[in-house]
This record gives sequence, structure tokens and C-alpha cells, in this order.
Amino acid sequence: LALQVELLQSQRTLVAIGGISAARVTDVLASGVKSIALVSAITQANDVSASVNALLAQIGQGERDD
Repeated sequence: LALQVELLQSQRTLVAIGGISAARVTDVLASGVKSIALVSAITQANDVSASVNALLAQIGQGERDD
């Protein structure tokens, strides 16, 4: 992923989509992508609100307001 980001970042804004679990967020962001899509990590969570807040904290965005 990091190689692809390096090759394409000057041409496009890159978004990582697919197969990104909470455990992989840090590594995916470290690759240099500008955004990530976390659909399954949220929709398959037992507690969606807690999952969203944990993911936001992990990426440094704080918590969402309900």
C-alpha cells in the first residue's frame, strides 16, 4: 500500500477502502493515504457508538456527539 501511495499521491487524493479493521487503522494511515473507509468495522460492531468513538480516538479525531 505504501508503494502505491508513493507512486500515486501526487496525481490523486488516495482513500483506502476495504478490509480495514480497527487493528489495521494505524498501519493503513501510516501508508500516507488521506482517508480511510471503515464500513465493516462499524456496521458489524456489537456497539456501534462505542466502535465509532474508539475509531475516532484511534485516528485522533476525538469522540462524536450523539
